[in-house]
Amino acid sequence: MRQRWKNYEIGTKVAIIASGVVLFVGLLSCGATLGAPVIAWLLNNSSPQPIATATRPPTIATPTRTTRPPNPTSTNVPAFPLSGSWEGTITSLDGTFSTFLVMDIDDTCDLGTICGNFDTPDLGCTGDLELARQSGDKYYFLEINITGHDDCVTGFVQRLSLNQNENLQYELGNSPTDFEVHTTGTLFQQ
Repeated sequence: MRQRWKNYEIGTKVAIIASGVVLFVGLLSCGATLGAPVIAWLLNNSSPQPIATATRPPTIATPTRTTRPPNPTSTNVPAFPLSGSWEGTITSLDGTFSTFLVMDIDDTCDLGTICGNFDTPDLGCTGDLELARQSGDKYYFLEINITGHDDCVTGFVQRLSLNQNENLQYELGNSPTDFEVHTTGTLFQQ
């Protein structure tokens, strides 16, 4: 036997009838009661108007949020002043040493972070650059993670700054605090 569900509305009370079982909701939850005559009428009366079956609650439109594109002058962080790809020749102060140097510096660079790398193709030495100190417009980078042949050693410091022509002034020394220049050069942005 197939069971049929019918919904009937009685004022503010709703009865759901299935195979002779009657459930009341509405004011019943507020303490209102239905008397025996109403229950009898619900079970025996065949003419009540059914409430629409399987109704869905109304859909409430969610307001759409209009987003504005970011204001480039207020949200863009300026690139690190020395960022870019640089190359040029560096030479020792006494003139006994000279080599070609390639360097890349990231757009963002904070103290204590690796934010660049260098390569001396003629010597076969490569390494990372960690920003160790800034003093005015001069930036001191530790050469770390050096790879290459045995003459490629760590412990040197590159002091970099932009000159009046916006080229990179390169100086190689031995300490970020007690800097003594050994090698210099000018690097050009690529």
